[in-house]
Amino acid sequence: MWIQNMLYLLAAKKTVADPESSSREGAFRGRIMADFRGLINMDAVQTFELLEEHFEDKHEAFIESIAGYPKE
Repeated sequence: MWIQNMLYLLAAKKTVADPESSSREGAFRGRIMADFRGLINMDAVQTFELLEEHFEDKHEAFIESIAGYPKE
């Protein structure tokens, strides 16, 4: 999946000397979260594999984004 490849590339470029690469990765991850419903509609299996591999600490936020309510 293209998204996973981009996440691997951005993570590989991330260094202490290059803080811009970290901001690019953060922006890309934010875009994935914002477009999560669309990704599920395109390919649910690959989307959940992406979630498991690259967003293991954000499962709850993704589920809540599908349900349409914020965590209290």
